[in-house]
Amino acid sequence: MTIALSAPRFPRAPRRALPASLLLGSALLAGCGGSESDADADSSGADDAAASGCTTALTVTYPDGTSVDLDEAQAVELADGGAFTVYVGDYEIPTADITTATVMPPAGSHQATVYLTPLGSLSDAEPIAAGTTVPYTTEPDTLTFSVVLLGDAGMANQATEGSGEVTVTEVGDELCLEVDYRDAEKSASGTISAPVNASAY
Repeated sequence: MTIALSAPRFPRAPRRALPASLLLGSALLAGCGGSESDADADSSGADDAAASGCTTALTVTYPDGTSVDLDEAQAVELADGGAFTVYVGDYEIPTADITTATVMPPAGSHQATVYLTPLGSLSDAEPIAAGTTVPYTTEPDTLTFSVVLLGDAGMANQATEGSGEVTVTEVGDELCLEVDYRDAEKSASGTISAPVNASAY
């Protein structure tokens, strides 16, 4: 049995309520047309992440048994670092409309969405620090994570039962994660290196 997670609303003024179409409040300020120095900084950040061993190499298994390797990622920072939504795909994750719409994979592509979030209000969430190990749990008011799969191989939402953990190895311009998760329908295992995009929420 699976259940879909609804989008929480963040009460802290003056922040706006998240659009209902976004899963778990996944909102992101899209980066538009940066300067050449911005591009150099982004390239340097990616090089630093690779040098530290932080790469995107996530293998997911769908309910029908299809196994897919995902190697592109973007992260959305929420609640001043108290939560993250991480999109991982086998295609370049778009950012143009990510502030107003949920990212969906195009035809023929696959995507995992990893949510790192407290089960409860984000208003008092502490920033997630490097070195944090986040267990899968359904306990209220506890930092946890969930994995949703989308793509031609089907859809697998949040499960009522699962096991595993996510280890946060780096937080900054890049979010680096080690993921080990499985439930009765799906699994996800590997590493994620995602540029961090600060949201307005």
